[in-house]
Amino acid sequence: MSRQDYDNAVATLQQDEADVTSGQAAVRAAEINLAYTRVYSPISGRTGRSSVTEGALVTASQATSLVTITQLDPMYVDLTQPTTTLVRVEARACRGADSARRRQPGARESCYWKMALRMSFRGRCSSPR
Repeated sequence: MSRQDYDNAVATLQQDEADVTSGQAAVRAAEINLAYTRVYSPISGRTGRSSVTEGALVTASQATSLVTITQLDPMYVDLTQPTTTLVRVEARACRGADSARRRQPGARESCYWKMALRMSFRGRCSSPR
């Protein structure tokens, strides 16, 4: 093998190695770009109907949200009840009648208790946790 043939073979090898490295970089760039197509939520819950259609162009600072997520855990329920009912519920919680009660951190002494509940809506029930 002549020196010229050897030099050509080494140059071809280096060129092929550079092509492989370039191809690996292109694959990595495509993986990074693909990761930008996924949107992760900071909370878990149930999603509503999407505000945009598949294939639509979206940007990071657009005014329209992609979807609305309803957080299910914890779930807060605001019920309008007479004051007498509230007093009875508070008294029961303070007596320790409900074993699942816990005082919320930073709450006033008489308010904001977590209690295991059983709620029913028109014949359907949801069990306490």
